[in-house]
Amino acid sequence: MDFDLVREVDLTGETLGGSGFLAFRRPDRFRLVYLDPEPQEMVVAGDSLWVLLFDQHQAMRFTFDPEAPGSEVFLLFRGRMDDLTRLFEITEEPWAGYDDALLLVPSTEDPTYPLEELRLAVDRRGVPVRLAYREITGDTVTFEFRRRKATGAELDRLTRLRLPAGMEVLDGDELTGDRSR
Repeated sequence: MDFDLVREVDLTGETLGGSGFLAFRRPDRFRLVYLDPEPQEMVVAGDSLWVLLFDQHQAMRFTFDPEAPGSEVFLLFRGRMDDLTRLFEITEEPWAGYDDALLLVPSTEDPTYPLEELRLAVDRRGVPVRLAYREITGDTVTFEFRRRKATGAELDRLTRLRLPAGMEVLDGDELTGDRSR
């Protein structure tokens, strides 16, 4: 799915835009590509989350744990309601012109948890059309999706990790000091 992105920065009041595409294949393949303002990718591949920073010629590999704080955004695309209901209090309420939108509030009481809430609107087929989340910083990020039809081999290609030649590969867990995973 193609998307337009708006980040509202609470501290400065500025609004930043961007665009890209998202591809996912249930249950565990996910690729988010930011085309602008700065090209980068996030790819879930097995037990790894890859962050590719093209301008810096770096790829960081993190251990991906779908139970880790902040990973829940990926769970929205896995289609596993049992995961979501365990991690969020979910209510249905109108939002942004959509009558059947969901409000997801994290169940955790951890004050360092990165998200305050998520909102999701889907079309009649259950395909996401708008997703927004508010971070503990007060920033809000909103994705407006446009459907791009992809199936089979094309979807496999769109969700595949591709490391360009010359890309420096770094251990993200080591960089962040997170050896608990």
